[in-house]
Amino acid sequence: MAVEYPVRSDSQQKIEDVKLDNLAAPDDTTDLDFSTSLHGLVPKGTNVGNYLKDDGTWSSVSPSLGVGCRVYLSTDFTAVSGSDRQIPFDTEFYDVGNDFASNTFDVPENGYYLVQLIVRFAETLSDGDECQAIIKAGSAVLVRSTLMVPGTYAPTVQASMVCYLTSSQYVSFYVRHDHGSDRDIDSGNEHTIASVTKLG
Repeated sequence: MAVEYPVRSDSQQKIEDVKLDNLAAPDDTTDLDFSTSLHGLVPKGTNVGNYLKDDGTWSSVSPSLGVGCRVYLSTDFTAVSGSDRQIPFDTEFYDVGNDFASNTFDVPENGYYLVQLIVRFAETLSDGDECQAIIKAGSAVLVRSTLMVPGTYAPTVQASMVCYLTSSQYVSFYVRHDHGSDRDIDSGNEHTIASVTKLG
């Protein structure tokens, strides 16, 4: 036996016609949305991939491109023997914030950074010679990596480390050897390369 429910004869109101609304502002589509002061309802979606913030508003995602650079030496560079020689990096693979200029990376914001350097000699060193890849923050050495050459050949030496840097600092890259006479450093985007990457 079907159960019949009474319906107000004056309006012929049916259950499917009932809607949630604020009688103080009928047919308003936003006054019941939640906010920092009201529990409310989730507002209507945007259908464009935005996310709902905890203040009841929608916002779009703005991915960060990060901070950092990767550069290389496009022309061979001559390093004299017995002293730290700054490498004149002159070509960029990328430089996200335009922070690399005049052979240095100007730190744009505080944080932990991965700094890396690869140096390839274009000329041979002798057995027992030492060569170094050096990364500095200002005049302070962050890392000095030493290779003692076993035999006579053109070596590749590299250095890397994670360090905390501040926006008042700048990073530069050096090479050193004790061969006794000048040695050329090899150019090319696969040979002598430096990079700086902000980790957090």
